[in-house]
Amino acid sequence: MTTHEPPTVRKARPGEELRARSLFASEDTKPPADAEFLLALRQHPVERIVATLAMWKREDDLEFLLARLPGVAAVEVAPILISELDRIVPDFREVACGRLLSPEDEWAPFLEAAGYARTRKERVFEADADIAREHLNRFYQRHAKSFPQSWRIEPISRHKPETVWPLIAAYRLITPEDLQLLWNLPPPRGYHRDWSPILFDGDEPIGTILVRSNGRCIAIDIRVVKPIPAKSRALANIALLGFILDQTAPNSPRVVAFRGDESAHRETANLAFRLGGHEVLQRYRYAKVGSDTTGPVV
Repeated sequence: MTTHEPPTVRKARPGEELRARSLFASEDTKPPADAEFLLALRQHPVERIVATLAMWKREDDLEFLLARLPGVAAVEVAPILISELDRIVPDFREVACGRLLSPEDEWAPFLEAAGYARTRKERVFEADADIAREHLNRFYQRHAKSFPQSWRIEPISRHKPETVWPLIAAYRLITPEDLQLLWNLPPPRGYHRDWSPILFDGDEPIGTILVRSNGRCIAIDIRVVKPIPAKSRALANIALLGFILDQTAPNSPRVVAFRGDESAHRETANLAFRLGGHEVLQRYRYAKVGSDTTGPVV
């Protein structure tokens, strides 16, 4: 059996950043431009990067992402990268993984072993597309006369991501860099530019749904309506979802998938249930938190 020498860890040197970033090439979530990198390296037969931890400051927090070469086991690199991160970073309000992880994710056990707690839960739901369309059509017919005449819907293909960022920033569902990336990438990795709607009241954007699709599934990645009276919020949801299902009907996706934060974004979960959906997955923010932040969730 072939054995490998244990990897060593150090900060990336000038000129090594591009090599480190290449390990994230197949990932949906990528480090921002200002990220710094820790490298896990093997020295023989030549020095090579086998894994990396990207880290960057986000307001008072520090966020990070892990990536590895195919064929390199997470158990070989995760403990030493996470340990080095904990050793070198100054005090932050929160140090957290930059993407949400399910407990089955390969990195999750190593973060938990290093004292990272599940501090925010996201729930994922699926609904049959035809059943969701039937529910939505009934809602729409029941409330057709209630939609304000000042409302209009346009696809994101006519706009820049800055149009919707003020709506979604507070929910911390995505970074500005990832929003820009997914706005411009084609499906299935990026947002569907003709199916993703923005709802305007006059010239003011008041809601959006950003969707991805692989042909079989419509994935509602982000759904936000600004704080307005409850009845108007319900109508806004109907209008936005109706636009999506009207656009997708000829292409016959079979599943609609929703994601909703358990506390700040509970409305998305409730909407999924109303359209006949059921829960299929839970993901968490893994973080080490200070005394002034929210504690672990169950």
